[in-house]
Amino acid sequence: MTLRTRGFSFLLHTSLVLACASAASATAATGSFGWTVPAIAPMNSLVEGQQLTLRLALSGFAGDGPARDRVTDVYCLVNGQPRQATLTPNGYEVTFSTPPEQAQMSLAWRVRTAAGPQDGAPTPVAVLARVPLPREAKLNWIPVLQAGCSPQTACKALTGIAPSGVPATAQYLLRRTGPAGLAHAEVTVRQGERVLTALPWQGPTVAVPMGADLRICLEVPPCDVPADGLWLEDVQVEVIDAPATHRIISNQPTRLGLRANVKSIGWLKCHAIWFAVAAGLALLVFIVLGNTRPKAFAAAQSIKVASNERNLARASYRSLRSLPGGRTGFYRSARVRLGQSGDAIRGNGWALQLSPGDSGSVIFRSRVGLECRRSGKWVRLQSQEEVAPGIDYRYGEIYFRLS
Repeated sequence: MTLRTRGFSFLLHTSLVLACASAASATAATGSFGWTVPAIAPMNSLVEGQQLTLRLALSGFAGDGPARDRVTDVYCLVNGQPRQATLTPNGYEVTFSTPPEQAQMSLAWRVRTAAGPQDGAPTPVAVLARVPLPREAKLNWIPVLQAGCSPQTACKALTGIAPSGVPATAQYLLRRTGPAGLAHAEVTVRQGERVLTALPWQGPTVAVPMGADLRICLEVPPCDVPADGLWLEDVQVEVIDAPATHRIISNQPTRLGLRANVKSIGWLKCHAIWFAVAAGLALLVFIVLGNTRPKAFAAAQSIKVASNERNLARASYRSLRSLPGGRTGFYRSARVRLGQSGDAIRGNGWALQLSPGDSGSVIFRSRVGLECRRSGKWVRLQSQEEVAPGIDYRYGEIYFRLS
């Protein structure tokens, strides 16, 4: 016996092929004919309106079975009502639909020869009633679903579609059919907060249990709504008897129309958080660089200034950091400016400017020229040269030395 179920058709077609190979597997109905008509093998429960094809092979008779040319007719007794079978190269075949509104039916073969009819033992078969589904059902979604920078979800209970009294193993068979209002929107089925499955766009059917708190949800990805509009989606719903058999027992598919008004927040608003983060990071980098990038004098660098060489030898050192301009500022390197009198000043009336260089060096810039004593002689220096500690320098009438 072969059972085939074609998905989503209103009428399931099942081909049941019986090859009666031994008398041991058949229930004998022995009469004065000297041979036995095999009984139809037991089968699983059927669904009302399900189409069956049964086949009787004459080679499977027990005893001195009738020859093919001596058989005049073969019938299948459906609840005692004969349905004539057709002779084929493989035996006699009969096709019929299970009767509606019956919990059980009886099937048996009847073989007629010249000597008269001979019946096989009846086989009882359970018949399941089809689950009535409406042609169309609608879920009232939240009127407006505001898209945002994070995924937005709206759910409605998936109840009231199938009536009570279905088998305990029955499940919904769902398929997302369209039309899609949002190309990347996702439809999921949840039980409570747990996601059971996602329904892919025009994908295969998905079976979900008919449990309590079953919900169908629309999930709008972040920043994926280019404009306001009405989101439309269709989901086809059927009922199967069990996951193992996947046999459809509903009378017709239900079209579940999903509707939602989706509001866009605009590209700029949607990505505003990232602009804010980028601006905050840029500000942080700006502040850090403004305080760490300027060059500073070393704490041990100091200077003494006098009006002649004799006074320079007796003068005291002062830290460069303690002089006006000797400390760094925001995006400003330290610089000490000496006037014509040798005093540290602010502003533009300076004659000599000292600035920190690389690796703890000091660079000078002079408006009046700078000389240093080398081998007992005063040698004029080029601007932007380093000023070495322990050497006497002069500009105009002012002498100084660094330590």
